[in-house]
Amino acid sequence: MELDALGILIKVVLGLLGIIIYAVWKVKEHLSQFQWKKFIGDNKAFWLWSISMVLLLLMVVTIEPNIATAIKTLIGLDISNEPASFFSLGWALALAANGAVKKKLDKKNIEK
Repeated sequence: MELDALGILIKVVLGLLGIIIYAVWKVKEHLSQFQWKKFIGDNKAFWLWSISMVLLLLMVVTIEPNIATAIKTLIGLDISNEPASFFSLGWALALAANGAVKKKLDKKNIEK
């Protein structure tokens, strides 16, 4: 099995960009009160889960590419060999993580 290191790196970066852009989008109305400590530190569950899921799904699809079809059936996202699909995956996972945690990534968590 030959690994495409550049392809994997591109997918990781696109997945992370999807998560980051979703997070910034969620706090867009409150950027005047933005604080890194609250954005990252007070939302650790959001960041850890989202990033972990992108990395785990990338690992699974890299080890066995045919699993992408099963994942598409389960979650509706096609994370096949198309690197851009990892941007959508990152966004969707961030959305799911934000819906699952008690402390939402929103105004309450970025203000003092």
